[in-house]
Amino acid sequence: MTMPAARDTGGPGRRGRQEVLERGTRGARVGVLSGTAVEPPRSLSGLVVGVADGCAQAGEFADLGAEVREIALPYEVLPAYWTIVGAQARRTHEGTYPANAASYSTGVRRKLDDAAGIGHRDPRRAVAELSAVRERFAAAMSGIDVVVAPTLGGPAPRVGCDEAAVRGEVGRITSVVSALGLPALAVGDLQIVGRSESDVLRVGLCREGRGGTIPAPR
Repeated sequence: MTMPAARDTGGPGRRGRQEVLERGTRGARVGVLSGTAVEPPRSLSGLVVGVADGCAQAGEFADLGAEVREIALPYEVLPAYWTIVGAQARRTHEGTYPANAASYSTGVRRKLDDAAGIGHRDPRRAVAELSAVRERFAAAMSGIDVVVAPTLGGPAPRVGCDEAAVRGEVGRITSVVSALGLPALAVGDLQIVGRSESDVLRVGLCREGRGGTIPAPR
């Protein structure tokens, strides 16, 4: 089973990235992505698109020839997901936090402090729950090729807001998708989720080729 990766990597590592930027790329090794190009289909005829959270662009996919059905995202997975993410973040930073707490931003310190309350057995139970939710959603997605949903779980936050106060609502949809381990393509406030990257890209390219625009945040 694929485990979700811890997202918070802030801290002393930021200085290393800054040093790379200042030094330049001389002598650096650069990885080049490879793979087969995805050909955009002319229509989505024959595909079934699941619509979650009242995605405002549902009609566009019907116009492209897809059959549209409603599907519910499993928000019950979030407690288990954040338990795993918190435990991984704490383990990743245990050599530098809290010893070098001053090197961390306020937001990252708050997340690591919250993760300190996760017990040793909690992540094990969370992994079991995550696996069960993934199995249930895979069954719910039977007969559905891709799912479309908003990217943001609420209105776009204002610049300078308290990130901790809004991340739960704003990131709730993308967090569910991350917890499910599914590839996704975000185009503005539209998120296309599928079983494979090629499925997601084909649907996105078809929409783009037929004049699809970038949906603005609500």
